Amino acid sequence: MARHEHPCLYCVVGRGVGCAFASRLHAGWAQRLGAGGDLSHRQRPQRLNHLTVQVMPTKRHMHAGLQGPMQLMSTEEGRNLVFVESQARGKRGNCEHDRTGLVQVELQHEGGRRLPRNSPHPRSNPHHLDRVPPRRPLKRAAGVGATAALLLAALTSCGTTDKAPSITAPEVFYLRPVGDKSGPHDKDPFHFSADDGKAHVGVRGSADHTLTVDVLPGAKNAVVLRKGGNCTGSPTHMTCEVRSDYDNRSDGGVSLVAAKGSKPGDTGVVRYTYADRSGKKVTARTKAVVGEPVVEVLTTKSLGGVRPGAELSRPIVVRNTGEVPVRGLGLKIGVEQMEFEEQYANCRYPSFYKGHIAVCEFPDLRIAPGQTVTIQPALRLRAPKTKLYASFNSEARALDMGPENGGAMAGGDHGDGPALRPEATAAKKGTYAQGGGWTNIVLDTHADYSVSDVNLYGKPGTKRTFKLTVRNNGPADAGYAVKLVFSPPLGMTMVKQPMSEYDDGVYEPTCENGAFVYTCDIDALKPGKTQTFTFTMRLGEPGEGTLTLQNRGPTEEGSDRDRDPYPANDKAVITVHPDR
Repeated sequence: MARHEHPCLYCVVGRGVGCAFASRLHAGWAQRLGAGGDLSHRQRPQRLNHLTVQVMPTKRHMHAGLQGPMQLMSTEEGRNLVFVESQARGKRGNCEHDRTGLVQVELQHEGGRRLPRNSPHPRSNPHHLDRVPPRRPLKRAAGVGATAALLLAALTSCGTTDKAPSITAPEVFYLRPVGDKSGPHDKDPFHFSADDGKAHVGVRGSADHTLTVDVLPGAKNAVVLRKGGNCTGSPTHMTCEVRSDYDNRSDGGVSLVAAKGSKPGDTGVVRYTYADRSGKKVTARTKAVVGEPVVEVLTTKSLGGVRPGAELSRPIVVRNTGEVPVRGLGLKIGVEQMEFEEQYANCRYPSFYKGHIAVCEFPDLRIAPGQTVTIQPALRLRAPKTKLYASFNSEARALDMGPENGGAMAGGDHGDGPALRPEATAAKKGTYAQGGGWTNIVLDTHADYSVSDVNLYGKPGTKRTFKLTVRNNGPADAGYAVKLVFSPPLGMTMVKQPMSEYDDGVYEPTCENGAFVYTCDIDALKPGKTQTFTFTMRLGEPGEGTLTLQNRGPTEEGSDRDRDPYPANDKAVITVHPDR
């Protein structure tokens, strides 16, 4: 924890376990060091801003700490991993248990595909699967000492200070018209929560708090209440018995729906009143609007034949196909293997994404149903010089329909370039995607991979060590696109094969073996770089085997991932000769 390049560490523990354990550690160290012992070196983590400890209140019955530590990691080769120490769970998705009980999980997004390196957003981005490295477990790098220090640093979070009661509800919530099931497909569901602010010990307790929901006068023609959970009442007034920390997504309860006979544009106000056991109350209100804004972005699935290093200029065109106006527009622009040629003054660039995501907001913009808006000036992007594929995405949303990704895109400095400005334009033809989408860039280049012949000499039974060598002759970097298939000559037997360490002192074969054929994943080789695999085998009778380079799979357009124009050097021979 004291090294110069600090790792970001995050710990989630329950208040009871975390505080008791940390207190005992503190007492134990103090006893060993004596009354005047110096604990400053143990307290140092409190002053390190790369350490975060979250102590969960005991009333929170479920949290991530119950499943053990979870580490998010990116390897130098670009592989994104989740490392979960979870003896309590079995396999979940693409998980692999090792002998220590640790689980390695490959990060995946909606299509079941693994995320590429530095992916700006977990959305479908098929061209970049070639840069996802093959399965290669990571060394575990966490110790009891670090955990103890984290817990000690969390002692200040273990108090029982009460807070003021709180209630959280959306200011505006859009309702689908009766019988209409269209609308935005990624709309955030209605979310309401309340907390009495008291620090509870033990389980959550009984439902002894009261939530009252009222449709205010003049609103019943627009919105009515739908009963759920432990609630009773009418379509305009309901009372629910709830726990001290209530959340409608987990506990059920009242939901809002459009009233029968309502029309798009009708509005009404709903009031929530939350009361604790002493009768103390807190209230909130939501404006319900019948109909929804539906934001669509003009997209292009793929652009081919782009010159490496070229500048691209792409406009952002947005339209509203919903029943009510868009009131405030939010944009998120992400680039993959590309760069922004200029950063815009009214956009933020969250530091976590290293300048590859721009978050822009236009709170005063109104887009009427059926209206189209073009964002000016057009985006200026720089294509990579040595990559085969790149991409960018443009996503748009109505600002009053909730924060983007739950607020995960907060922060970041503004750019120093021109400001983006929306301009109303005539409808533009093309393919629109609800919420936005990716555009894949196919660069006009290729990568020539080659594998070298191997010649072995000796009598049958002689032990020989040899290397299989793969080279990327360029001019481009194809990423993790190629694998080597090694079929030894008949009669050869394995003595030693390449191994990879996936935990401290624990190894596994680097190449997969099936029917005495070895398949080895090739790393992302930069132009001019090579990769070798060292084998030791006993020779058989003179004969030949094969070495073949294969693509890991075609792109969505059906072409090879490396687009190798010289397939002749993708094959080589391993030959056993008589003893010289």
